[in-house]
Amino acid sequence: MSTGGQGLASAIDFADEAHRIAAEIAGPVADEVDRDARFPREGVEALRESRLLGAMIPREFGGMGASTRDIAEITRILA
Repeated sequence: MSTGGQGLASAIDFADEAHRIAAEIAGPVADEVDRDARFPREGVEALRESRLLGAMIPREFGGMGASTRDIAEITRILA
């Protein structure tokens, strides 16, 4: 996985955090979200709190500077 110039540990942290959110927050309510056709507030809030929601924003603008590959991996995990 590309690290976007931030080091392997940060790239692994992105994936680890995405796995945690999927398993602990998004997964348990996925059926309810689908059944009720509602917005998945819990998952989006967790992504915001973990800073994954804006991970691709460059560091100089307050983001984490994740690469496109990092974002693709996060998306794959959460899908």
